[in-house]
Amino acid sequence: MNQINYTNYTSEQLLLDEYFVSSHLNPTSESTEFWGNVSLSNDTLASEIQQASHILESIPQNQYQLTFDEEENLWDNIQLKNKLNSQNRQRTRIIYYSSVAASFALILISTILYAINNSKHANLSALEKIEKPLIESQNVELILSDQKVLAITEDKSELKYNKEGLLKVNSKIVDSKGISNEDQSLAYNQLIVPSGKRSTLNLSDGSKIWVNANSRVVYPVIFDQSKREIYVEGEVFLEVSPDKNRPFIVKTKTLDVNVLGTSFNVSAYENQSRTSVVLVTGSVNVKTKKNQTKKLKPNEMYQYADGRGRLRKVNVQNYISWKDGAYIFEKENFVTILNKLGSYYGKEIVIDKALVDVYCSGTLNLKDDITMLLNGLKNVVSFTYQINGNQINVLPIKSNSL
Repeated sequence: MNQINYTNYTSEQLLLDEYFVSSHLNPTSESTEFWGNVSLSNDTLASEIQQASHILESIPQNQYQLTFDEEENLWDNIQLKNKLNSQNRQRTRIIYYSSVAASFALILISTILYAINNSKHANLSALEKIEKPLIESQNVELILSDQKVLAITEDKSELKYNKEGLLKVNSKIVDSKGISNEDQSLAYNQLIVPSGKRSTLNLSDGSKIWVNANSRVVYPVIFDQSKREIYVEGEVFLEVSPDKNRPFIVKTKTLDVNVLGTSFNVSAYENQSRTSVVLVTGSVNVKTKKNQTKKLKPNEMYQYADGRGRLRKVNVQNYISWKDGAYIFEKENFVTILNKLGSYYGKEIVIDKALVDVYCSGTLNLKDDITMLLNGLKNVVSFTYQINGNQINVLPIKSNSL
């Protein structure tokens, strides 16, 4: 019987443990009973075991011959990884049994090491695999884990989960088709908000999300017991419910935001090269996909583009007012203002280069249509515009010369 104490093991350490790997790939009645008892006695460890098992199950069992250089490099990495994970505990080694060909053993270990190096983004891959619809809707849509699509036609859309995962949309209960508690942490829903609309989403842990136009949020019905993760495309504002035992992670294609309990804004549109995080209260840790890290304080904004990050002080109200239906700008570039309006209303705005150096301040009501907002801006900036289908051309007004 295995005598190692696995109480504080993470999924990464389990994947480097000889007994765990062999138990999963060549289970016996003894090993099955052992891991079953371990899982029942420790909910946190049970979640780590589940995650490590999913990684092992995803490994393709194809055989091919590694070159000598590949073998040498692989075993060097294995020894280094074991050294890093064996301090202050019994040293572990990955040894595969003679019943499996040596070449397959190396492939298996290589895949495990790759999974370990990417374990912090394992759920990101799972979330990204959930595809958004090919056909865009003019309504807010909730796509359930069973692929059932719920269109929300009301002007206001508010989604609210309770602790058990029961969903209400605008106070009406939505049938989740009896998803069991064991499956809910693996059941991902996605909320899609089209142009010109916004929505709110209350998650099962008590956190609240405001979702801006042209945005998508992928999230589990119920978070697992070790962490809380969602995936965002577009713009959201979050008020995260504090939970010291379960960090809340917002994943985007370029960076992750890790928090325990705070309020902040994330803007990560697919068609924009720049991703930004604005912190209102608390603190957050931002980590880019290139492993650049930055800790934010209230009233700070972190912008990331082209592999580089920038941190600066800002007036947070200018970046979160959209959640209350207004767009506040202070000495803002006119081109930036129009681009934000174009993004919100789903319009392509082409701006004459003569207007690129114009700056202005004011407040726009996002409940109005875009033509009303453009007419209001004409009181501040001298311009005219032409609408051609989905495209709006913005031109300066030429003064008459004598």
